[in-house]
Amino acid sequence: MHKKANRMNPSVVVFDIGGVLIDWNPAYLYRQLLPDDAAVSTFLTDVCTPAWNEAFDAGRPFAEGVAELVQRHPEQADLIEAYWLRWFAWPQVLFTAQVPLLVAIATVVFFWSLKRLHHYTPFLMALALFALGLTGLGISLFPYVVPPVVTIWEAAAPDPSLKFMLPGALIMVPIILAYTGYSYWVFRGKTGHEGYH
Repeated sequence: MHKKANRMNPSVVVFDIGGVLIDWNPAYLYRQLLPDDAAVSTFLTDVCTPAWNEAFDAGRPFAEGVAELVQRHPEQADLIEAYWLRWFAWPQVLFTAQVPLLVAIATVVFFWSLKRLHHYTPFLMALALFALGLTGLGISLFPYVVPPVVTIWEAAAPDPSLKFMLPGALIMVPIILAYTGYSYWVFRGKTGHEGYH
């Protein structure tokens, strides 16, 4: 008798937009809190520095980084904490919720289409979920391949090698996609209603 598997329901989704899909920049927030651009520039250069911000991209917890910086600059505590607290405030949450929102929509459509015995929609939604998972992973790690040591540019092959491989990729990738799509088309509906054995 099969035991029903325990399902782990995630309670927190951490999504780092990193200026990849949407041009998110801390300056946008502090322009609302500081009197002019000069004050914003000074604050982001001397207090919430780029190195401090990059540490979060490398995986440092927000609470730890904010607490450490507040100890060093107690007079700027409210502004430093705003960097964290307003990250999920309106409208900043619109910048951070794109992939989780699309995942939720694709999941709902996936199960809805399964219940109605659709053929194509579950397959397309499964592809979308895989693509969104990879997109979220890439954005969360950007610009690192091995956080926080190796960036994409450091891991990339030399420019001459990339230029040499580009023509081959431009030819072979469409052929592979076309062949894969054709194979799915040829073998569509071959399993019947009883499923796999």
